[in-house]
Amino acid sequence: MTFGDLIELMRRDFLQDVGDVENLATLTDDDVAWPTSFLLASLMEAQRQVCKRKQDSIYDEITPCIVQPKMVAGQRTMPIDCRIIDIAWMMIGVDRVVKKTTRERLDQDEPSWRSNRYADYPGQFFTYNHTVYWDTIPAQDAVQDGVTMGVWRFPLNDNITVHDTPEVPEHRDLIYWTLYECYSKDDEETGETADKDRAKKYYDLFNAAFGEPKGNDVLAAQKEGSRDFSMVPPSYHANMTRRGMRLGNSRRRGWDFVNGR
Repeated sequence: MTFGDLIELMRRDFLQDVGDVENLATLTDDDVAWPTSFLLASLMEAQRQVCKRKQDSIYDEITPCIVQPKMVAGQRTMPIDCRIIDIAWMMIGVDRVVKKTTRERLDQDEPSWRSNRYADYPGQFFTYNHTVYWDTIPAQDAVQDGVTMGVWRFPLNDNITVHDTPEVPEHRDLIYWTLYECYSKDDEETGETADKDRAKKYYDLFNAAFGEPKGNDVLAAQKEGSRDFSMVPPSYHANMTRRGMRLGNSRRRGWDFVNGR
């Protein structure tokens, strides 16, 4: 379905603001309660809301301006497009995989990474504020090989038309966000007030289709994921083993004591 199809669906079956008009293409903003420009802008926002709730809605590994950022030799950071939500994978050249980590993990596993000035191929990265941070300073050879990524992102085009097709799946359910915004809006010309009950109904339907909005703390926890113990330094396992041995010895001593031995 195109955005135009979605708008026609809303006007005829939900908003009912077109009366007996046969050709919706001839409508002007004076003929309707909700201008087409408003509905298009709201449908665009609906796509963004889907991406915020389901961050894996739009996957991209083919758009050059998104998935081929420019690495600079000797520079530990690399800016990425602001439409990127998260990076699924990254490679330098055709066969060097760069592992995704977090600042916290990198600080724990390699505390001296910031002071390491030796230029090399980066092996790990984390992101913050639309910027990639490398675990080591990129060498010129790495820059020449180039970076490629697979990412989850927001929609590319902010200036949509009725002829465009939504990038997110489940197109029809996008109308619930727009209906929510329609019934949340007061009409300045007629003085009609918003219908809060209808607005809440469509907001709830949108959340039922795509999930509840998540706070930044929840999204950060999801990105961190479960701790990968393969990345924990060997000393951690050694300490846990020694602690377990002491615990086992104390338990045996306690058992012997209880049993009078």
